[in-house]
Amino acid sequence: PRLRTLTETYAYLKAMDSETAITQNALRLMVISGQIPCVKIGKKYLIDLDFLEVFFKGSKQGEALPDYQYPISIVQNEYRMRRAR
Repeated sequence: PRLRTLTETYAYLKAMDSETAITQNALRLMVISGQIPCVKIGKKYLIDLDFLEVFFKGSKQGEALPDYQYPISIVQNEYRMRRAR
C-alpha cells in the first residue's frame, strides 16, 4: 500500500486535480468518521492512496473493501470490554 499522511494525501489529490472541490478539512473529516479507511499511528492518520482512488471513482466502501471495519472503533470496543471485566 501507498500510505500517506492527511497533508500528503491532500497534496496528492490537488496534484491529480487542481480544481478539486475536496478541502483538506473535508478529507480529514471523512477519515476521522471512518468513511475512508486509515491506519492511526500516534496522532497521525495514514491513508492508502490506492484505496482512495477507488473510493473517489464512485465505489462504495463496502464494494471496495467488503470486510472493512473502522479500526479505531474495534480497538475502542476491545478496550471497553477489557475494562468491564
